[in-house]
Amino acid sequence: MTNDLLFYDQSAGHSEFYAIVGGRIERFKQHADWRDSWTQIIPGHFSDSPFTDLLFYDAGAGEGVFSAMPGGQTDPLRTHSGWRDSWTQI
Repeated sequence: MTNDLLFYDQSAGHSEFYAIVGGRIERFKQHADWRDSWTQIIPGHFSDSPFTDLLFYDAGAGEGVFSAMPGGQTDPLRTHSGWRDSWTQI
């Protein structure tokens, strides 16, 4: 199953992954334990995984976390600190 859509409720730290299957949208994974401080979540290919990876950016902490997302499961690859807290777009 592919990660086609990601919905994130920052105030609750809740996320849901959806896939497009036969023209329908189906939820296949949800997380209720994500940080509520992520200010940006950017898709990309940051690993060798065939799935889309994510970069999580926390402006308040000046931190970025690259994560592989196999099947909607968070698999942190690397954390970087000391990033500017003023970035509005990545």
